Amino acid sequence: MGDTIEIVQGTATTIEIAGLQGPQGPQGATGATGATGAQGPAGTGIETLTTKGDLLYRDTSVAARLPIGTSGQILKVAASGIPEWGAAPASGVTSVAGRTGDVTLAKGDVGLGNVDNTSDASKPVSTATQTALNTKANSSHTHSVSDLTQSGAEIDYILTWDGAWLPTEPTVVRGIIGAAPASTTVGAGTGLTGGGDLTANRTLAVSYGSSAGTACEGNDARLSDARTPSSTLAHKASHATGGTDALAPSDIGAQSLFTSEAITLSGDTTLSAARAKIWTINNFSTSTRTLTLPTSPVEGDVAIIRGQTLLGNVDVVSGSTLATLETGAVPQRYRFVYTTSWALDPVPTHTHFASQIVSGTLLHERGGLEADVSAYNGLVKIASGSTSAVTVTSAGEALLDDADAAAQRTTLGLGNSATLNTGTTAGTVAAGDHTHTQLHDRSHAITSASDHTAGSNKIFYSDNTGAITELALGANGTVLTSSGATSAPTFSTPAASGITAVGASTADVLSVSGSDLVADDPNADRIVFWDDSESKWRYLEAGSGLSISGTTMTATASGGSKTYSVFTAEHNQPPASNFATLDTRNSIAVLDFDDATDESAVFMGIIPEGASLGSGLKIRLHWAATTATSGDVRFDVQLERMTTDLDSDSFDTVASSTATTSGTSGILTVTEITLTTIDSVTAGDGFRLKVTRDANNAADTMSGDCELYICEVRSAA
Repeated sequence: MGDTIEIVQGTATTIEIAGLQGPQGPQGATGATGATGAQGPAGTGIETLTTKGDLLYRDTSVAARLPIGTSGQILKVAASGIPEWGAAPASGVTSVAGRTGDVTLAKGDVGLGNVDNTSDASKPVSTATQTALNTKANSSHTHSVSDLTQSGAEIDYILTWDGAWLPTEPTVVRGIIGAAPASTTVGAGTGLTGGGDLTANRTLAVSYGSSAGTACEGNDARLSDARTPSSTLAHKASHATGGTDALAPSDIGAQSLFTSEAITLSGDTTLSAARAKIWTINNFSTSTRTLTLPTSPVEGDVAIIRGQTLLGNVDVVSGSTLATLETGAVPQRYRFVYTTSWALDPVPTHTHFASQIVSGTLLHERGGLEADVSAYNGLVKIASGSTSAVTVTSAGEALLDDADAAAQRTTLGLGNSATLNTGTTAGTVAAGDHTHTQLHDRSHAITSASDHTAGSNKIFYSDNTGAITELALGANGTVLTSSGATSAPTFSTPAASGITAVGASTADVLSVSGSDLVADDPNADRIVFWDDSESKWRYLEAGSGLSISGTTMTATASGGSKTYSVFTAEHNQPPASNFATLDTRNSIAVLDFDDATDESAVFMGIIPEGASLGSGLKIRLHWAATTATSGDVRFDVQLERMTTDLDSDSFDTVASSTATTSGTSGILTVTEITLTTIDSVTAGDGFRLKVTRDANNAADTMSGDCELYICEVRSAA
């Protein structure tokens, strides 16, 4: 269904109509073998390898397998032409010159010990040949006249060959051989003697001596290294700076400048050797430390030891104790010089405790004791800058030895009247201007105990019999002195301390005729004085800055110095860390503050009595740059009142200021900081002042160290 039949008109065609395919029939018989195909590609033979290490080779026309051999075998070719494993053959060479292993041969090992690798041109001649050559003259050579053996008469002629033997005159011969005529003379120059013409042997001798034109012999003492120059001063001058042969310190092993080092002792310490050095010592322990001088010095070494902060003594030793830096005695400075051993050398400017001065001459700037007074028994008078001895008598010594005024009055023989007040009652003495209130009412002669006539300028007293006796007045300034209850009184010079008090009332003193003052003067705040020009008592009124209240007079300072303390580098009490270091500039002690790390210095002092603290304090810092000539430095200051536990710091609030360094090196800049928070410090208080360079602050722009010279504490009022 659906098939199509095509019929073509006019053509005889057989028409086949196919039906549906039926089922497959059974398989037929095998057909005949076809022709052999083409040869395929060769195989790899890899399929024949079965064990690790096997080798593949071609045997005739097929691949074959060679199993892996055993350790030590080698691969070789068998007689059949195929590879096989076998033992390694024995070595052909077993030794060289009797040596085995790695062999290195020298020329002697092969019998060639005398062979050198020298070119033919450089080979030497034999000894025999050289001996023969030594007896021969060079083909071209010359002779000096001294080599000629002819002596005696002068040669008349010399035969020379010129195709025939011909005579030649000696003058011509001398010219040929370069000889000088016999008339030539050898003269003796400066420092020589002898000489002459050449007709005979001549000798020149050296003329030795010490004058001009003579020579100095080699063993002359003047050529000795130990010779002392004829002029020591001229010799020294030639070696001095600016001299014709100036020496530098290094020429004689000297050090041109002292170097310095600050040491904080943590125990006993030995200093390292140095030619010239200043050590600044800090001992923050209360224990005594031992400081040993360098143990390997050379002659001329100098060591200067300077005490800085000493909470405990420091003994300076070299075998034995040479000096002691004592606690609290700042500054102290000792100089030691090494010759054959270390020895203490006096320093031109230094200090001593009184206990350290045991003998010798004591000098001072003006009116000094100009002689050794250690054996002198007496007093020394100083007048107009000169001294003189004052002999002290035994009586004077007794008076000086008395313990008090009472003992001195006893020594002087003064009675009890020396201590009595003037008055008109019992137990007082009469004043010099004492008068009777009633005169005798009649004139009469006193000739006995009842009546007598008085002589001129006399006083009367009753003697031990009751009789009235006249006593002539003494010299001007003398006083009447009792000689005891049974002896006559006398006039004598009073002792300076005879009257120790006057018991008169104010009215007795002030109510004097002619005085401007009266006992009940209503004006207060006055000071009474005696006016010699007016011969009367006057008074002063309390003016500006002076007040009187009761028995107290108070003076208020106006103007004058407002400086309370001044500190220098050597007063520094450094903190335990980040402290300014002690240094010198032109021999001036300074404190160096770093430009990268905040470093501090601490000074200690006492606020003086009468200090004005209401407005705080002003701190003035006098400083300079070590090298810089531009940039700013920022300082911080703090105050601590020393009434708290000193085992820890308790500084008050920081006050700061920034200042620009001088544009000229070595010129000081003064930075002033007002400190208003002063830890409640009052007059008489101890205080600590901390000064810090705030190097990490952006305002601090100066490069290099800052050197602090002076720190001044003054009133801010």
